[in-house]
Amino acid sequence: MARGIDACDDLARRLEDIQRDRAGHDQPWVVVIDDGDELVDGLGANAISALVRKGRDAGLIVLVAVQTHTAHRAFGGWVTDIRKAKHGLILEPQVDLDGDLFGLRLPQRASRRFPPGRGYLVRRGGIDYVQVATGP
Repeated sequence: MARGIDACDDLARRLEDIQRDRAGHDQPWVVVIDDGDELVDGLGANAISALVRKGRDAGLIVLVAVQTHTAHRAFGGWVTDIRKAKHGLILEPQVDLDGDLFGLRLPQRASRRFPPGRGYLVRRGGIDYVQVATGP
């Protein structure tokens, strides 16, 4: 675990080394990135990008929390690579815009409400209306 931009950048570079060592392993592994917005342009951005691209062959699953406006304006780098997987959870979506992140249109049902923890789960073009647990 790392906290702060410098520590996250260092960890990203170490994870890239771990990923290299895991090439050919069958067992999946997970990297969780919270506040990914802060790491888009940091020193570790290249390491995160390499980790995401090459990690697929090493069974890597990357879970990222990023603001939708950051994902919308990303035209390269690791956030764009994450979007290409076309899997995601969109909480409190802007239904007119956020489907574009995954190359689809979100349902426009007026009866759908989005309190904290509710949104759309997108899996390769499939869309489910979901509720996930939220903090106390």
